[in-house]
Amino acid sequence: MKTAFKVGVIRRNKQIKQADLAAKVGISREHLSAVENNRETPSFSLLEKIATVLGVNVTELLDDQSTKLPQL
Repeated sequence: MKTAFKVGVIRRNKQIKQADLAAKVGISREHLSAVENNRETPSFSLLEKIATVLGVNVTELLDDQSTKLPQL
């Protein structure tokens, strides 16, 4: 599963709005949307911030072989 797709899936599973996640990591909602839709590649530091807010390890976002997603 691609990193960008994982960010969106995890965010939605945790019922966090794009605007809220974007604000917490210090980017615009449009930038987050571009990351989630694989139109922009996030920096590692941004992935770390996103992972922290989502409550996951950054390696879970980067590992293409991982299919483990948090359940509600």
